[in-house]
Amino acid sequence: MNEAAGATQMTDSSGNDRHGAIGSGVITGASFAGATAYRWPFASPTLPPAKPERIVTVPHDPALNPGTQDYAVTLRYRTTQPFGNIIQKGQGGAPGGYWKIENPSGYLTCVFRGVAPGGGWNRKEVVSPTKLNDGAWHTVRCERIGTQLRLWVDGALVATAGGAVGSITNDRPISIAGKLNCNQETISCDYFTGDIDFVTIGTPYGLPETLDAGAVASCSGLACTFDASTTTGGSMPLSFQWEFGDGSSSEGQWIDHTYAIAGDYAVVLTVTDAEGRVDTETVPLNVAEEIPPEQAVSHRAAATSNTWSATPSVGIPATTEAGDTLLLVLTVNDSGLIAGEPTGPDWQLLGTITQSSIESRVWWKIASSGDAGSTTSVALTAGRKAALTVASYTGADPVSPIAAAIGAVETINSPDHTTPQATTTGPSMLVSYWADKTATTTGWVPPTGQIVRSTSSGSGGGRVSMLLTDDELTVGAGLLGGLTATANGATASALMWSIALAPAPAE
Repeated sequence: MNEAAGATQMTDSSGNDRHGAIGSGVITGASFAGATAYRWPFASPTLPPAKPERIVTVPHDPALNPGTQDYAVTLRYRTTQPFGNIIQKGQGGAPGGYWKIENPSGYLTCVFRGVAPGGGWNRKEVVSPTKLNDGAWHTVRCERIGTQLRLWVDGALVATAGGAVGSITNDRPISIAGKLNCNQETISCDYFTGDIDFVTIGTPYGLPETLDAGAVASCSGLACTFDASTTTGGSMPLSFQWEFGDGSSSEGQWIDHTYAIAGDYAVVLTVTDAEGRVDTETVPLNVAEEIPPEQAVSHRAAATSNTWSATPSVGIPATTEAGDTLLLVLTVNDSGLIAGEPTGPDWQLLGTITQSSIESRVWWKIASSGDAGSTTSVALTAGRKAALTVASYTGADPVSPIAAAIGAVETINSPDHTTPQATTTGPSMLVSYWADKTATTTGWVPPTGQIVRSTSSGSGGGRVSMLLTDDELTVGAGLLGGLTATANGATASALMWSIALAPAPAE
């Protein structure tokens, strides 16, 4: 599912020209960790009206029916919802039987229902032993081999069911992300909410699919994490071998590795599937050593006010000292209303980001002796719900503390929001900020390893909810950001900042 944004045809990469039709409600070209997927915004699986525009369909072809032969369906998906038909061919009540993979209560379930030799139905299912609606990517594979149904999750066999299924030879198309024959009144559509990366369909062995190794690396100082979950294709189970470029190696889909010294490394991932196919990917990696504590930036204090006001204000923490770097972030639940600069001297504008219904602006300054315990405010042209956050940091460059600053707005309806990536040419510490406008968000789950410095949610409809974090790690030059925080409410009205603070020069 690598089609670009706005695509209307799902391309069959097997070369058999069984292309699919993409409904107008499906978001194509959704990016994650260097890969591409289809995305389905939230929709109720049961409440009217029906939304056929959410479905991807592949026209019926006899070759897509299992019949009585061995058969397998493999896909990679993620969701946070406890419902949804992910993929199916055929439907209950229709002749010829059906198969489907669905997500009831968050447990991935594979169902085969076929016509028994003497008439009637044989139905078998396999269910994942744990819930998979955790927002993480999972590669799952449902196989019918002889009289056994088997379910693989992330390369491990997790469930089996014995007994003949019977013949499945319906004339229905394949539908992805929901039922076709439904009205949300007498028949629910079971719409799927989440992302799907790929789907492969065929016999369990000798699949006409290409194994494509996928490697993602991220580092905090010398400690790095390696992720092979973007690997696609191949026959389950897959094995993963990492060569870290420093003479050491390890096996596994997710691996942590700490380098002894900073430098440039060529990391090689080798993936082998059940049929012996092999693919490799090489990732160039720059590992930067953490800056010693005496040369590092560190957090001192933060405060946030979150209310309806025409002049939102916030108190600068009393622990702030002269020479600290102050960051001031204002987010308003409307656009075009920020009328002036913060009260008090020397504030400098870093930037503004705007969506149709939410806007944010950031300023910075070097604190003076009179700033601690004072109050600063920003005038709006009209009263609105707004969050105003101030954070002070010590150890930053007293002349040019801002190494980089970049903002971004959300483009899809989701509880997950990812900060933009900022490129730095010297040592820096990253400060990350998220805000959304919803009627429901009351809290955030920060990215792993991040320290929450301030978080707040307003009240009522159209409230502003925000989160500010850092990891108090000053690292060498490179690419920072790309961190995902999860709100407990989904919205497309959200925005994010990545601000890198440069440490004071070494004496």
